Amino acid sequence: MVLRSKIDDSNDGLNTPEVAVLRQKLLNKQTLIEQQSARIEIRDQRIRQLEELIRSFKQQRFGASSEKLSPDQLGLFNEAEEQFEEPAPTDTEVKPHTRRSRGRPALPEDLPREEVIYDLDEADKVCPRDGAALKLIGEETSEQLEIIPATVKVIRHIRLKYGDQHVATATKPKQPLGKSIAGPGLLAYIATSKYQDALPLYRQNKIFERLGVNLDRTTLANWMIRCGELVQPLINLMTERILEEPWVHMDETPVQVLKEPGKTAQSKSYMWVLGGGSPGQRSVVFRYDPGRSG
Repeated sequence: MVLRSKIDDSNDGLNTPEVAVLRQKLLNKQTLIEQQSARIEIRDQRIRQLEELIRSFKQQRFGASSEKLSPDQLGLFNEAEEQFEEPAPTDTEVKPHTRRSRGRPALPEDLPREEVIYDLDEADKVCPRDGAALKLIGEETSEQLEIIPATVKVIRHIRLKYGDQHVATATKPKQPLGKSIAGPGLLAYIATSKYQDALPLYRQNKIFERLGVNLDRTTLANWMIRCGELVQPLINLMTERILEEPWVHMDETPVQVLKEPGKTAQSKSYMWVLGGGSPGQRSVVFRYDPGRSG
């Protein structure tokens, strides 16, 4: 605006074409400068926003808090919307043209089927025109997927005893955790939910409470530790097989462990992943180590 005022003040009455051209060029430059200034201001504002976002992520990733925001938690509340996808359209040949249809996903044939038959009332099996009895000419069938919620039960192990001069008691199959109340199916369910489905033990505790069983988190954790000791020979065998292969795939993932002896909560530990084996017989072993030495 200052430049534009100077241009107006410099008009001393000369209205030559050269002066008009010069004035127009100066006005164009002034407009260009103003547009560039506006773009720079918008860009600076965007840079400040990005810097603040980076600072926030650094605080979450490297801050002093021992429990940081997981990237998986960013989509916790909009998971359903992000994962929702309509069935992909498929091309169906219908002579003499191609028709695009959106079909429902096919239900597996090996799932058990339960048939529910709906029939007409006896009063409706009569033709309303002539009163003749209607004949069965066919049926319309549709399938719907249903699920039976998890149920819990108590298995009573009753060992019969016989005796006279001698007492004999029937034996029962050996249990994974001896005198524990946890059956093998329950242990497998808890381990699969935690390590395969990433369902923490405190959430499983709430699920069992809804089923009417109180299994506290400490009990579940102790069961998992003891199960880990039981499968250690299998892990050793898998590791030996992997190391016998000509090629071994390895990777490390830094993790943070709370209340680890001799280490702060912010220090790094490592989860090592080993993979190998022939196609169809591949094995993957996860090994935790508090450091990278050795």
